Amino acid sequence: MRAAFDVPLLAYAERPRRITGGFETTILRFSLSDPPPVCSGPLIVRILQPHYHPDQIRLEAAVQSALASVGYPAPRAVLVGADPAILGGAFMVMPFVDGQPLAKGMDTFVSGAAVGRVLRLVIDVPRVVEQIARVWADAQVRLHALPVEAMVRALSTAGLQPSAYTFEARLAVLGREINALGLTGVKPALDWLVAHQPPAAATAICHCDFHPLNILVEDGRITGVIDWGNVTLGDPALDVGSTIAAITTTPLGVPAWLRPIVRGLLSYALWRYRRVYGRQRSVDAAAVRYYRVFRSLWHLVGALRGARRGGAPAGAHGRPEARQLLVARIQALSGVRISVEGQP
Repeated sequence: MRAAFDVPLLAYAERPRRITGGFETTILRFSLSDPPPVCSGPLIVRILQPHYHPDQIRLEAAVQSALASVGYPAPRAVLVGADPAILGGAFMVMPFVDGQPLAKGMDTFVSGAAVGRVLRLVIDVPRVVEQIARVWADAQVRLHALPVEAMVRALSTAGLQPSAYTFEARLAVLGREINALGLTGVKPALDWLVAHQPPAAATAICHCDFHPLNILVEDGRITGVIDWGNVTLGDPALDVGSTIAAITTTPLGVPAWLRPIVRGLLSYALWRYRRVYGRQRSVDAAAVRYYRVFRSLWHLVGALRGARRGGAPAGAHGRPEARQLLVARIQALSGVRISVEGQP
């Protein structure tokens, strides 16, 4: 790091150790000995998998820094490395954020944890749903009230075209992907999206993966909102619909006899979240349904792309049962029949 800072050498006070990591990234915590002030304290480096374009990390860094500048709890980027040769993928360094996920433990519903652990969580969830829903919805309403100009300026400064991160651009990318992969069986859903796009609404900054595991809290206070890779400029209903789609289309890694109970708890949590959000900001129910179809199709195409080409992983949505669930949700919400038979 000789050129990045006006110091001859940076040594570790705490050597990098992996603390978590999703399907897209490797995430390490470390700290530096005698660093410049901007890099003091514990740090996080988020390293994208090598098949991701460096613009992805530029996007996340620009958005997080822009949001932090207007007081939203997103960790500000302190260093961006677009050259994948340095760490094996484009990367971003940011301050370590204290706190635990708002719905800590709920990932056990997906991961296939021991039944005893899941049952303890099932018993505890109803007691805390009200608090989760309030913090969750309040944070999203606050995001949607922010001026979009801050994000637009940050993207332009980072050398990115803001128009590439609008909903219209995302829909166009989805269409190109379906055509390139020859996914004729799912094209009717794309045609439905093109034909039924809701009327123009107020544009907001939409996280598009705004579930409680991406909201960090400590002592009831939000310390950070993370994972901004899907951020989009669009109708707030896009964010609400994407949130619902993310939770309702992920298969559960629990025994079959427990699934109705867990689904019921998740449905109740979503209902409470929608109620709290709706008391503060109105969104059109038909638009929310439309964007649920969009996000479900986005996940489905990602899963089919990953199975055919490799590269960018599809996460939990890559499992066969997840594809079936996505197909069922798309058909139920749109009334359009689609098929993934004959696809990878």
